[in-house]
Formats: sequence, structure tokens, C-alpha cells
Amino acid sequence: MSTVIVGGIGGGSIQTVPVLIKGKVRYLKARIGLEESDIGVIVSGHHRGKPIVPRWDWVLIETLKAQSLLSTFDPAWLVYVMYDNLYAVRRYTMHVAAQYGLTFEEGKRADLLRIQELFAELNRLALGLRTTNAADLAKQFEQLSGEIIVRIGARPDVYRNQRIANAAAQLGTVVDSLKRVNPSAKAAVAVGGGNQAHGRLVDINHIEEVLTSRQRVADLLVHTMELSFAGMHDFLAAFAPVDGLAAPPITDCAHAEMVSCALELFTAELKRYDIVPFRNTARHLLDEFASAARQLRQHKHEAAATILRMSANSLTLRQVRISLECAIVEVNGLLEQERIDPAQRDTIAATVAGAKAWISNVDETGFQHPVVRDASQHIETAMAFLGQSGSRALKQAKQALKQAAALL
Repeated sequence: MSTVIVGGIGGGSIQTVPVLIKGKVRYLKARIGLEESDIGVIVSGHHRGKPIVPRWDWVLIETLKAQSLLSTFDPAWLVYVMYDNLYAVRRYTMHVAAQYGLTFEEGKRADLLRIQELFAELNRLALGLRTTNAADLAKQFEQLSGEIIVRIGARPDVYRNQRIANAAAQLGTVVDSLKRVNPSAKAAVAVGGGNQAHGRLVDINHIEEVLTSRQRVADLLVHTMELSFAGMHDFLAAFAPVDGLAAPPITDCAHAEMVSCALELFTAELKRYDIVPFRNTARHLLDEFASAARQLRQHKHEAAATILRMSANSLTLRQVRISLECAIVEVNGLLEQERIDPAQRDTIAATVAGAKAWISNVDETGFQHPVVRDASQHIETAMAFLGQSGSRALKQAKQALKQAAALL
């Protein structure tokens, strides 16, 4: 039995589900089906707030069901995988989408369409194969089947792809296992290989639906909470000093009442944000807003303004993280390319340099756990690697950016 949860961002329902954590399956309470997608969030225990998505082979099981190739299945097969934060879910989904040709033209979809064409050509060759022309056609069989192997991979890990690779291997020569020229057998293998490529494309169409839904929901959740934090930051920035000038005070009771109303609205929003990393910021802000509200009720306006200045600085760090997360996505995009574009790398470096300048202006007075120094060091490391060429340096820059973002 599940209970619909209206308050948590994205809705969904509370269920006890199996989650794969460090190689072991644990049954945890989670809010499943955020915005009707397959994204969930753990709602209790040590891992509370961590997002989860179904393990990848479950998506493949669903594709078999969609093709009526699997009539019965054990629900226990559905195991979720936990991620560190919602940004990680989004990055992983973008990576898999790119692999399946949903972002880049030269993805799995494009490869499979070409493989279908190659099997069709091999079928035509097989139908015309005779003992008298076998030697002349041998090179074509070898080249066409070789291209299939290159595109599918010599040791594919997906069942359909294994069947495709096996068919291509059989078509690499003009003779069968008994060293005979057997046109009908070769044609049958080519047709079977083409059918497997078609089936894999059907799989990918279903995979595309799942990934597209997950990507859109992850983007929606991230954007909604980022936008909310940005609005709070802009409001609270009014209490921060500008260009060396003293911070403006809360001037009178009417001003205090306006601030109190805003804090009430912000609090209602923050209570819904239970997904890491937004949950972490929301928890701190809820405590600070409650404290500021108490000070305002006691007419201690300057004490309230001091707390809100601290909140504004905390939200500045959140804005810096957004910039770093964008840089990580851009680095991933570069790593997906066959050749690294120096101009794109320089653009990323400029974004990271901007984040470094931004974070250096954050005042951590009153912070229980200051992070600027450590985050700045990681950002500087990333900038150093971004100044170097090669994919290895780019991967090290990405790791440093992730370490910096995790602190904010």
C-alpha cells in the first residue's frame, strides 16, 4: 500500500523499495514516481534525500514487455540505484542518452540503422552467391561484416547485440562451417542479423521514452529549485553590503512585516525540497529563517538582518554551484567528442574562473562549516587542468569541479 505525498516536490507515493547500495540490496522507504517519472527519493534513514532511479536492466526488461517478448516477470527484479544528488542523476541520464543516439547523430541509433543496411547488402550478396563467384565476393563479405563488428563492438554486453555480432562473424567468409558455399544459409543469417538490429532499434525507441521522461523531470526539478533559490537570493541580497557600503537596515515595523511575510512564503517552499543537494541548503535556510522570524517578532531588526545576510551568502554559494554544475555538463560533452575543441575548453575555463571570482566575495561570518577555502582550492585545481590539453587533464578537471560543487 502506498500513500500519495502532495507536499514533496514532484509528488509521488511512499513505497518500500529495494535499493542497491555498495553492492548490497537494502529495502528503504522512498517517494517514488516524481512527476510521474521513474525518479524517486529516499525519505528515511541515513540516506534520506538521496535520489534513486531503476537499475538499467529494468528498463531493458520493460522493452521486452513492450514487444510481448516477456509475459511474466518477478517484480523483485526491480532494483533501484542510489545517486549522490539530483545533478548526478541528470548527468548520468544525459550520458546514457548520448550513448543511445538521443543527443549525438553518431550514437547507437545511427550505428544500428547502418548495420541494418549492411545486413541487407549482405543478404543481396548471399542470394547471388555461387561456387563460381565466391572468390570474387569474399572480400565484400569480409568488409561488410567487418564494419558491423566495428560498429557493434567485438564483445557486446547486450543480448541482441551479441546476436548481431555472431551473425556478422558467420558472414565474414563465403563458406559455412563445413567449408561449403551455401547461399541460402548465408542469406538466412543476414536476414536474422537484420531482424536483431531492427529489434534493438525498437528497444531503443522504448529506452528513448524512459530516458526522455527522466531527463525532462530531472531538468524540471533542478530548474524549479534553482529558480526558487535564486529568487530568495535576490530578495535577501538587499541586506548585504554593496561595494564597501554598510548593509541597509530593516527600517521600521512595516518593513519588518514585509520581510516576515516573505520568510513565511520561502519556508513553505523550502519544506518541499527534500532531494539532495537542495535538501541540504533548504535545511540550513529553514533554521535561519525561523531564527530571523523570532528576532523580527521581538523587534530585534538588526539581529534579524544579520541572520539574513548569512542566508544571502549561503545562497550565493548555491548560485556558484549552479555555475560549476553547468561546467561539469560541458566537460562531459567535450569528453563525448572524438576530438576536444580547444575553444570550447577555453569557454569552460572562463565559466570556472567566473565562479572562482564569485565565491571569493562570499562572507562566511557565522557559518558553522565554512567551505570557501576548500572549494576555492578545488576550483583552482580544475582551472589548472583546464589549461592543459588532452582528455586525461579534462577528466581531472571534471573530478576537481565535482569536489568543489559537493561542498556548496
